[in-house]
Amino acid sequence: MPNGCELHLYETADLGSEDYTDVYEFGPLDPELEQSEANEVLTFSSFEECLKTLETRWSSATSRLTNEFMVQDEYADYLRRGRDA
Repeated sequence: MPNGCELHLYETADLGSEDYTDVYEFGPLDPELEQSEANEVLTFSSFEECLKTLETRWSSATSRLTNEFMVQDEYADYLRRGRDA
């Protein structure tokens, strides 16, 4: 995808703890999906279009974006702060 981007949405149960943050092992909520299969894959012609869609669907989501290599660190921070914080 040279001139655009994709957004992959994964929905899973919050199964972690401070000792278990491997979000890649949690698995999908939808029993029809395979372990690493996204619930949705959205394709955009530009990154700006992707950000606009994110803000429309999930207000303030763009302030918490992360990539696949940082998501476990972000999840661990979330757990340390407390799930309800």
